[in-house]
Amino acid sequence: MKQVVLGIVLDDADRPIASFLMPGNTADVTMLVPVVRRLRERFGITKACIVADRGMISAATMAALEAEKIEYILGVRERTSREVREEIIDDDELAVPLVIPRQKGATELAVRETTIAGRRYIICRNEEEARKDAEARSELVAGLERKLAHGDKALVANKILWGPAFGRV
Repeated sequence: MKQVVLGIVLDDADRPIASFLMPGNTADVTMLVPVVRRLRERFGITKACIVADRGMISAATMAALEAEKIEYILGVRERTSREVREEIIDDDELAVPLVIPRQKGATELAVRETTIAGRRYIICRNEEEARKDAEARSELVAGLERKLAHGDKALVANKILWGPAFGRV
């Protein structure tokens, strides 16, 4: 079975206006700039803004986008970027509350902006997600503390398995 990568360009009403078909082993990061160039030529686009997850775009792609004066917005989780963790999270700038209505209830965010080394960051804190993360950490720590109460060897999960399936009888 062969795999392919299908890229679809949508207009502002989510209608498809162009598509690209590439071999299945094509990396997204290698195709982004050529696709943007092609769209610029085909549709006469003079200004574009790429929105992507940081994992989808390499440093070389970011440099190519900047060289061609193509704006971009990258989503990044605070734990995956040293710059974000060390310089931005501790920034005490005032955040603006933002409520996004959704079918299953509103999402409440605290949003703020900062610029570091010429890069503009928009920081969004989701209190509900932060609460869920804190609860998960608390449960994990409580479980580890229960195991430690039985001695530190209770945390070791290595078990010796004997029997025909494991080569020893």
